[in-house]
Amino acid sequence: MVLRRHFLKKTAAGLVAIPAILPMLSCETKAENTEADYNCILTPQQTSGPFYFDTKLKRINITENRPGLPLAFKVRVVNVQDCSPIANAIVDIWHSDKEGLYSGYPRQGEKRIDTTGETFCRGHQQTNADGEASFVTMFPGWYPGRAPHIHFKVYMPGNSFVTSQMYPPWEIAKEVYNSPLYASRGQSPTTYTSDGVLRSSDLSKLTLSLEKDGEGFKGTFVVGVKV
Repeated sequence: MVLRRHFLKKTAAGLVAIPAILPMLSCETKAENTEADYNCILTPQQTSGPFYFDTKLKRINITENRPGLPLAFKVRVVNVQDCSPIANAIVDIWHSDKEGLYSGYPRQGEKRIDTTGETFCRGHQQTNADGEASFVTMFPGWYPGRAPHIHFKVYMPGNSFVTSQMYPPWEIAKEVYNSPLYASRGQSPTTYTSDGVLRSSDLSKLTLSLEKDGEGFKGTFVVGVKV
């Protein structure tokens, strides 16, 4: 998959401000290469957790100017039966901020912070003709009992395809948690092998592919569903 080299532009605060236009993925993939190119495998279901609510906010940038290392990624939704892209699906994502706090709930984190009424790190997009939806956010922090992750739902009206979670590569998470913005909280005490939600057999199917991009990261995640 080819991504535009300059996918992100960052502000002086270190947050992503303006996403570049993403090029479309080619659908002209030979049959023998389809699964390898598009990761055309069924995405495992995982719990939505206790912190989901529908913000009804359709937006690419979900940071709401909260501090954190920039993270921009593209979700591609495909039908595992023939690897065709699924257009007009809703991709809804939510995750904690760099301090491990979710928006919209009381008693968050070690300091029991009330984020009721807030909507940071939440939003949805509709997939285009190539099955793609793009998001600009921050690298999520950790919280006790869970390794770093990003929740997502993919659905259409009357048809819920999958609810699950994506996981950044562990080595990248360690690098982020050593950075100045995150170092005060230290490394995540919960690893992918000790996370009670994540089955080891599912990790390869739920890993968010990332690469360095300036001060932050850019990446892709393919969601395979049955229609």
